[in-house]
Amino acid sequence: MAEAFVVQYSYNTQIEITTRDLEPTRQEPKESFFELVTRWRAIASMMNLRPTDKDQIRMIVRNFQPKLM
Repeated sequence: MAEAFVVQYSYNTQIEITTRDLEPTRQEPKESFFELVTRWRAIASMMNLRPTDKDQIRMIVRNFQPKLM
């Protein structure tokens, strides 16, 4: 039964993470800067084609809470 489950849902592990998945990663109200960066980098590490460093910085700064911007 376990093998049938793995076969049935293995496509979920093959979904490619893109910039569209990374851009909406916003800082939660009680989330610290470091928690956001850690969560953001975990998602970015799954990408095959990462944006440039400059684009990554631009994206993460846009996702800060207004008080940190």
